[in-house]
Amino acid sequence: MKVAVVGLGAMGMGIAKSSLRAGLDTVGFDVSEDKRSIFSKAGGEVAIKSEQAAVDSDCLAIVVVNQEQTEAVLFVENCASNVLPMGDVVIGCATVTPDYARDVSSRLNSMGLLYLDAPISGGSIKATDG
Repeated sequence: MKVAVVGLGAMGMGIAKSSLRAGLDTVGFDVSEDKRSIFSKAGGEVAIKSEQAAVDSDCLAIVVVNQEQTEAVLFVENCASNVLPMGDVVIGCATVTPDYARDVSSRLNSMGLLYLDAPISGGSIKATDG
């Protein structure tokens, strides 16, 4: 199984490293070169663009701050939704409005993709612990 994690901040890095520890093929992307370097040193594959991380994935976790960033990852030019294989699961971890979550779900469903709105909490220690 290939997992893509977009957003390697405190929570996303924990998710990505936990996926690696579970033996999953994990690729990560972050706008920060430093975050990408940290993930690479941990043994993860690094993408230089969010859509590159999503290619051939089975699951895409979007661990960004808000709906604007989620929108950019999924639907702005050269976006992840254009390269995700049919049937993929997209997990949205940002805090977004219920209307936006329903809209994203509808748009992704029309593309043959599944969406799970899963905002996260618990802090980076719990994310790192898996």
